[in-house]
Amino acid sequence: MTEDSKLVESETVVNSKSTRRSKRQEELLEFIYAYRFVTTKQVQVFLGKKQIQQAQQRLNTLLAKGYIDRRFTSEDRLLGRYASYYLSLDGLKLLKRYGSPQALKNMRKDATASESFVKHNIAIGDVAADLTRMYRDAGRLMLFTKNELLREDANNNDSSEDYEPASASFPQPLPDMLIDLMYGEDDWEGYLLEVWHDTVPFWVYRKRIKYYIEYVDSDEREEAFSSGMPPLLLVCDTPTLQRRVQRYLRRMCDEIDEDDLKILVTNQYLLHEAKGGDAIWTAVGEEENETLRLRDISVNP
Repeated sequence: MTEDSKLVESETVVNSKSTRRSKRQEELLEFIYAYRFVTTKQVQVFLGKKQIQQAQQRLNTLLAKGYIDRRFTSEDRLLGRYASYYLSLDGLKLLKRYGSPQALKNMRKDATASESFVKHNIAIGDVAADLTRMYRDAGRLMLFTKNELLREDANNNDSSEDYEPASASFPQPLPDMLIDLMYGEDDWEGYLLEVWHDTVPFWVYRKRIKYYIEYVDSDEREEAFSSGMPPLLLVCDTPTLQRRVQRYLRRMCDEIDEDDLKILVTNQYLLHEAKGGDAIWTAVGEEENETLRLRDISVNP
């Protein structure tokens, strides 16, 4: 082999490695776009790395390039919590052709987001990771966050005057996630999911449940889910909140038609410890509660 050919081969290897690194960085930036705020641990799971230091190195690279910023408070340090990362203005510009214009506009405020908003988005990421682990052997699991739903709308926009985004007919504000779980080519179920917190005044959640009861009979529901309302999965951040939600749902049994609206409740502790075959979703009945597997919950039994 001549020296020139060795040089060409060497340049090809270097360029190939550079391209792979760039692709990995893009995927990580897209992951952060989906959840808005992520932790080092979530990045480790996303990348499939055995050592958390490997995830930290990837994040440090993006920090050095100015594509992301970091939040790490004195309280986080005191409690031993992970830092959270979000897209910087340069990172948002980099994803201009990837993300939804509306989502990217909203994310410009992430640098000054409240601590409760940051924790909520991190909780959504934790729930998504647990669902992915729990149901990875059941079939094809697809999770869509609010930002990903808005991105789908942007991609489908044909610029016509009468274009209406699909998510406009979804419950508003949008649920934290839309889930598609496919057990086979023609066997799949859809679900809506929200993550609820013990620190939020409970009247907010009472109002939300009443909204869903009204939404079921609306034209928007018929347009968005013509075959029937997907089951609503509520993931509470504490068992205490789960019990409170279940007590309220029992009081509302007369107003909730289970054939039209199925509401299932669990908590993050159960979800984190669960395996795919575990029954962790509680359906509240007038007389007693029933604990189900996700596969048992069907909009069209």
